[in-house]
Amino acid sequence: MAQKLVELKKDYYNYLDKKARHIADLLKKNKKVTKLLLNYISELYDCAKTEKDFSNDRFQSAYHQPITSDLEFLLARILYHYSNLCNLKWRISL
Repeated sequence: MAQKLVELKKDYYNYLDKKARHIADLLKKNKKVTKLLLNYISELYDCAKTEKDFSNDRFQSAYHQPITSDLEFLLARILYHYSNLCNLKWRISL
């Protein structure tokens, strides 16, 4: 069970990393990314509300998973990929 959860989490971070790479590619080409990045952030917030799927007349949750660490990961990976694409040799510490 624990191994499956680890795999799911890795898949999730790989998904975020692909989005970060896409934004870095666009930035390198001097393309606008604001709308796309805001859509990705909105997606993070929507994912944080998944506990609502479990709501019924006997269970309600006012708690939402925080997205701060996921957003920080996404932004750090954008910087990482951009640095690699532009050969800036930045060291990204998260």
